[in-house]
This record gives sequence, structure tokens and C-alpha cells, in this order.
Amino acid sequence: MRKWPQSWLVVALAALDIASLVGLVAASEVRRAILLRTAMDIQHSLDRLAKVGELEALLSAADDGMRSYLLSSGAKRQTDLQRAVAATPTVLDGLAQLYLIDGSPSPAEFRELSSATAAHLRHLVAVRDLYDANGRAAAIELLNSGLDDSASRDLSRLMREIRDRERENVAMRSSEWRKEHRETRWLLALMAVALAGLVMAIARQGLRQSRALREQRQALEGAVRERTHELAALTSHLQSTVEVERAALARELHDELGGLLVAAKMDLNQLKPLLPLDDETTAARLKRIDSALANGVKFKRRVVEELRPTLLDNLGLLAALRWQVEQACATANLECDVALPEEEPALDNETRIGLFRIVQECLSNIMKHAQAGRVWLSMSVDATHLCLNVADDGIGFAQTDDSGVLHHGLSGMRHRARGMSGTLTIGARPGGGTLVSVTVPFVTAADASLRR
Repeated sequence: MRKWPQSWLVVALAALDIASLVGLVAASEVRRAILLRTAMDIQHSLDRLAKVGELEALLSAADDGMRSYLLSSGAKRQTDLQRAVAATPTVLDGLAQLYLIDGSPSPAEFRELSSATAAHLRHLVAVRDLYDANGRAAAIELLNSGLDDSASRDLSRLMREIRDRERENVAMRSSEWRKEHRETRWLLALMAVALAGLVMAIARQGLRQSRALREQRQALEGAVRERTHELAALTSHLQSTVEVERAALARELHDELGGLLVAAKMDLNQLKPLLPLDDETTAARLKRIDSALANGVKFKRRVVEELRPTLLDNLGLLAALRWQVEQACATANLECDVALPEEEPALDNETRIGLFRIVQECLSNIMKHAQAGRVWLSMSVDATHLCLNVADDGIGFAQTDDSGVLHHGLSGMRHRARGMSGTLTIGARPGGGTLVSVTVPFVTAADASLRR
């Protein structure tokens, strides 16, 4: 049986939740429209009931006013009758508007009600006119005959039927509204549940993806750290190998080439008394040979010092650094300030040669790119760390040329510092120029031997 991936299951559930939510929203809209229409029907029925009640009150007021007018003949009673008769058409117009609404009872019913009302009002007006013309007895007889006729009974019946029907409609539509309202509330509850389920599914998927991405990122960071550590170890190994090879080559040049040059110098000195020195040609050749041997010794000494400074092995790191800075600044016509501790720090050989090479590279960059006039070298040592600073007053690191040579040199210094478990920072010197600062743990030679 095929097993679907968990992510696809979550997507399917989310799609199902969305479809359900859309369906519930559509059903809720339909329910809302039904509720609105039902509420409007109820309101229209209530409005018709109110108008019929108002019409009935006006007709009753007209009847009462007519009787009071016949009995008392007062002007106020006649005014009440006239007011009731004048207000009746306005009420009928309002009722007519309610009968024109969609879903209302047939307009024929309203026409029948309107005709009966008009006939009743005409009868009251005729009674009033008869009273004014022939007196009370004839008017009362006409009034009583009109109130008991079929037109008055039809008017009463119509208003009663309208009231009963509209009340029944209000009761029925109210029941329907309550039912629809309950169902709509259930739909809204289902919508809330569906929405909560969708949010939970999306949140769960988001958390799962976030966890997967975090694990993947951690794995990548671990791989990068491991590869960086391997590269740093390889770089340190290569630098150590280079230093070992340099030291071996320096010893061979010092021993072998130095021995040959010294032997040749001694042989030349022994041959000088045996040769005719009064011959200018011979004397010039001996002088050239002697100068060439001396230059060869100097060249050998310079090459040996560049490969492996003898001061570093014989006199220590402080003397080697002081000599290197003073020698480089004298060659480049630069002023220098050197501030080193009085006591030699007890460092292992790898740390000493690493610090010396970093200073050597800094001096090379200053002479090639910095356009400086002064160089500062300082060192501070505490119980745990050694800090070495090389600064200049040149144009600054940001304005140096952007050739790859300089950046490779800086990268090499960083690798050397990292190989010594230290850090190297390059920034602007206060007052202008560049400041290179390297900080390494204070590791003695004894500690280094224990680590090995």
C-alpha cells in the first residue's frame, strides 16, 4: 500500500478544510439572506398591523366624534370629526405603499378595504350634512341605519381578517427566524471549528518545516564548521611544514654553502702571498674574487635570515621583532616606535614564528601600500593572552589597492592567527592609518609539549 508523504497529507487536509470553510461561508451567506428576508417580512407585517390599527382608531374617532356632534352640537366635536376624516387618506396611502412590497397580500384586499373605508366616511359626512339641514332626529336615524348596514360589517370583518392574518404571519415568520438563527449559529460554530483546524494544520506544518529548516541549517553549519576546522588545520599544517622546510634549508645553506664560501675565502688568503701582486691584472682579479666571496657570504646570511631568523632562535621573539622593525623602517626610510615587554614571554616555537611572520607581513604591506611615515609596534602580555599591535599613519586599509596580493597576505595572517587559536582584527587607527591587532592565548612551550 502506497504511503503518502506527511507533507502531502497536511496539504490535503488543509485543502479539505479550506473547501469546507468556503462551503460553510456560502451556506452562512444564504442563511444570512434568509434571516434578513424573514426579518423584513416580519417588519412589513408589523407595519401593516400598525397602519390597520391606526386606521381603525381614526374610524372609531370619527364615529365617536359624529355621535358627540349630534348630541352636543359643539364646534370642538365637529373639529375632531373633521380632523379624523382628514387624516384617514394619509393612513390609507401609507397602507397602500405596504401592499406594493414584494410578498405582501394581494392589492385587491387593500382596494376592498379602501372602498369600505371611503363608503363609511361618506356616510358620516352625509349624516353631518343631514343634521345641519334637517335636525338631530333625521341624522341619528341615518347614522344608526348606516352603522348597522353590510358595508360597516364588511369593514369590520376586513380589518379583523387583516389583523389575524398579519399576527399569524408575524408568529410564523418569527418562528422561522428563530429556527434560521439557531441553524446560522451552528454554521458559524462549524466555521470557527473549521477555521481553527485550518490554522492548527498550517501552524503544525509551519512548525514542522521550521524544525526541518533549523535542523538542515544546523547540519550545514556543522558541516561548514567541520570543513573550516579542517581547512584551518590544513593551513596550519602547511605553514608549519613550510617553516620546517625553511629552517632545514636555512641550516643547509648556513652549513654547506657557508662552509664552502669560508673555505674558498681561506684558500684565497693562503694563495695571495704566493702570487705576484705587482701585476695589476692579477691583483685586480684577486680583489674581484675576494669581493665576490664577501658578497656571497652576505647574500647567504640574508637568505638564511629570511628563511629562518637566527635572532628568533638565539635571542628570542622580542629581539627578533625589534631587529625586524628597525631594519625594515631603516630600509624604507620610516620612523618607528617599539614598545615591547622587558621579559621574554615563554612561548612555544610555533607561536613565536607565527607572530614574527605576521609582523613581517604587516611591515611588507606598510612599505608597499600604506604610504606611511611612522610605524608603531607594541606587545602586552597578561596571565592568559598575548596581544601584538602593528600600526601606521598611512592612507588606511580601505584606500589600499584592491589587488589580490594584499588580500592574500591578510588572509594568510588570519590563518596564522587562527592556527594559534587566536584572532586577528584589521581596522582604522585613531588619528589615521591602519591598526592590525592579533591576540593569542598565552601558551608556553611546556603547555605546547603537553598538547602534542
